[in-house]
Amino acid sequence: MIEHFPYRPTSDVNPRLALVIHLLCICALLPNPGLATETGWSVQASPLSINVTELERFLDVFIPERMETHRIPGVQFIMVKDGQIILAKGYGFADLDNKIPVDPRRTLFRICSIAKVVTGTAVMQLAEKNRLDLNRDVNDYLTRFKVNNPFPRPVTTQHLLTHTPGFDDVYIHKSVRRAEDQPPLGEFLAQRLPPVITPPGEVYTYSNLGNALAGYLVEALSEQDFADYVTDHIFKPLGMRRSSFRLPDSLAPDLAKGYWFENGEYTIIPFDFLNDYPAGQMISTAGDMARFMIAHLQKGHYDGKRILEGATTEAMHQVQFTHHPRLQGAMGHTFAIGWVRGQKLLAHDGGYLGASTRLWLFPESQLGIYMACNILNGQLNNEVTYGLAERIFPETAVEELSFPPEPIPEYDGDVVRFSGTYRQTRYTHGTLPKVGILMNLLGFEFSIGHNQEGMIVMNDLQGRPRRMIQIEPLLFQSIDDNYFCAFRQDQQGRVTHLFTNGTTAFEKVPWYYTVAFQQKVFLFCFTVFAVTAIGAPLLRRIRKKPKEDNPLRKQLNRYALLSGNTFLMYLLAFGATVFLFIPAYEMVIGFAYGLPDMLYLVQILPFLGIVFVVLLSYYSVKIWFVGQHGFFSAMYFSLASLTGILFIWFLYYWNLLGWRF
Repeated sequence: MIEHFPYRPTSDVNPRLALVIHLLCICALLPNPGLATETGWSVQASPLSINVTELERFLDVFIPERMETHRIPGVQFIMVKDGQIILAKGYGFADLDNKIPVDPRRTLFRICSIAKVVTGTAVMQLAEKNRLDLNRDVNDYLTRFKVNNPFPRPVTTQHLLTHTPGFDDVYIHKSVRRAEDQPPLGEFLAQRLPPVITPPGEVYTYSNLGNALAGYLVEALSEQDFADYVTDHIFKPLGMRRSSFRLPDSLAPDLAKGYWFENGEYTIIPFDFLNDYPAGQMISTAGDMARFMIAHLQKGHYDGKRILEGATTEAMHQVQFTHHPRLQGAMGHTFAIGWVRGQKLLAHDGGYLGASTRLWLFPESQLGIYMACNILNGQLNNEVTYGLAERIFPETAVEELSFPPEPIPEYDGDVVRFSGTYRQTRYTHGTLPKVGILMNLLGFEFSIGHNQEGMIVMNDLQGRPRRMIQIEPLLFQSIDDNYFCAFRQDQQGRVTHLFTNGTTAFEKVPWYYTVAFQQKVFLFCFTVFAVTAIGAPLLRRIRKKPKEDNPLRKQLNRYALLSGNTFLMYLLAFGATVFLFIPAYEMVIGFAYGLPDMLYLVQILPFLGIVFVVLLSYYSVKIWFVGQHGFFSAMYFSLASLTGILFIWFLYYWNLLGWRF
């Protein structure tokens, strides 16, 4: 499932290059939130003045222009201020074929991962009633299954709400096409909840399944279906009559059609059903989402009804996790926290096939913005919200700093151990879609070096070198711009992670597992297989060499040919199965519906290849002891066998050995 990702493919991106893009978290890369907390429960009108007429004129020109640029069929927009809706707009079409316009109060959109904030709100309702302890081991609440956690620190609900439980990321079998095929939430999690692979509470890795587990806790403790609980305790009190975590027949006719744009044409994306549905299946209108935003801006109450106590709401809005207080960005309970033009921002984005959404709350100004598009392209949401922020909030004075500073602050120059390659943490470590990293589709990698002056060197987003000094253990400051990064080390003192943002993490990767090295391994193996399976027999035919009559050489030629052909056949069959039997747009959600049955047969081929490599290796060793076959001949077969062994290691690392899906 693609819920939340920072590098969202545009409509013009070739979707076949988007294999397994599992969307990495959109909890935005925002300016430094600091660690300040708020006090007081009262809600007063903000002194901020907004010219609604001027903003509407801006949106009525800007949004249609950018919709055409980004190929977006329909857009829903709403803005609230001081407890009131001040602007609600619909643009374009909810249904292109029938020319049904978007209505901000009637048209339903999948709100995608913004649903996580609703799930978080439900969890906090139980917490404030002392039915759930946020800091207690979640396994204490689970009876049907347990979290697989090898670390001494337990996974808590606090970790689930801040995306720090340390779960691996998985996408396969996360969705079904029909509601009747959707398993109960507990049954799905019992089968598909991934293991914990990093110590809980230490590294932010966006997790749909972590949020779904939080939703399951609501279901287990309330003894009520999660979707029904949210309807009874959030939607009904707020008057959100057109919102649901299901797709009831009464609302289905007003659901906006989702679209995918490719080769100049729109394809309708049928509404599907998420097995981890608390993390992203909710449907709603802009009008309903306005009520939810106002409730959060007013510390839990709306129109005389309260869904959270003021202190509980404030806790959701306060910094609950950041990798380091000097870094930009932080997490509250399901809200991303940052600053825009001097204003504290609570944010959450969402993205899935046929939808892109954004929710922004500015609590200090009592302002909220929600918008949704019926296509997977978040560029318009980004352009509109930042464009509005520039028009609404006065420009804040920025302290003028000169770089490099003089004198340069005192720093620790022992930085060699920080050099290396780092990979973005949100990808599937234990299942087949990991291979997307090899194609530069997942797990973005970059390198950090060091200079003789005792500084690490890394590039900024424009590719310019940035020199950084260690001003305290594991914390680095740039001397070329106003930028900080931090590192994590394990108990043995080995550097394991890089944090470039309060919610952005990279894991250190050994050189032999880097994409650059692994791509070379693949090309080398492919070349040797092609030579042994195709080139060598062809050369013998061209040279009209008589058939080999030496039994040992016959065996070597046979198994070199069989191993090379088997692995080449596997690569061809795997590619054909994936690219011919799965629609292009479905690849973007990381095989969420599972993989074709044919792949179960295709995955037998590597094991046949292993058998042939073992036999080839045996005879390759034997030829050295038998002699009378020539040095170069022995080297040729030894190279073929070693290449087979290397390729088996390659397949194992990328989860291509066996049925890891």
